[in-house]
Amino acid sequence: MACGAPEMQAPTMMSHDEGGHCFFIRQPSTEDETDEAILGLWVSCCGAARYQGQDREILTRLSAQGLAEQCDYQLAETPKRVVRNHLRFEFRDAESEKGKSAIAHEIIDFFAHSLPAQIGDVRDFQCSAGSSSFRFEWGGNSQPHPNSIILILEPQNEREWLLRILRNENATTAFAVSIHKAVRRDLRFWQVQWFSEEEWRKGEKGASRPF
Repeated sequence: MACGAPEMQAPTMMSHDEGGHCFFIRQPSTEDETDEAILGLWVSCCGAARYQGQDREILTRLSAQGLAEQCDYQLAETPKRVVRNHLRFEFRDAESEKGKSAIAHEIIDFFAHSLPAQIGDVRDFQCSAGSSSFRFEWGGNSQPHPNSIILILEPQNEREWLLRILRNENATTAFAVSIHKAVRRDLRFWQVQWFSEEEWRKGEKGASRPF
């Protein structure tokens, strides 16, 4: 199919042959490269990329993304799929004199611009000190009923915030990945943790990434 999606996620580790079939040209050697390799498997549109290793942590992470069938080795108990759509973080702005509403606007605007503008549009943008939100909509030109997700930002305490991504389970992970990459590049975001709705409700420990 030569979609090119896996190579985009792991550009230094993947290539494709003359027929368009993608494959790994080398194995990941760092934590970041392992993340990229997992995303390469996740975006593979027809399951072309597989994991042949036996590392329990990687097998667990792949299973949690619904990719157990793309693993040559199976865990005795396959973990259930986990959709992490709650992001808790600290926001440390150098301009400490800003009010809560101004900081909320800065954060929610940052998230709006971190989503891929080439595939959709930000709608119903609202901002206040108590709760800020917007809806991201795509597919409106080709479908009678466009797809959409809703992002809601709420303060937790003086520096801590919570972002919730609602609706459309499959797309949620894709947008969570985009947001995760954006906050990792921005030094204003600290103590980043991702939770599924169940993990958040039960007060369980979060994960360092949504995938």
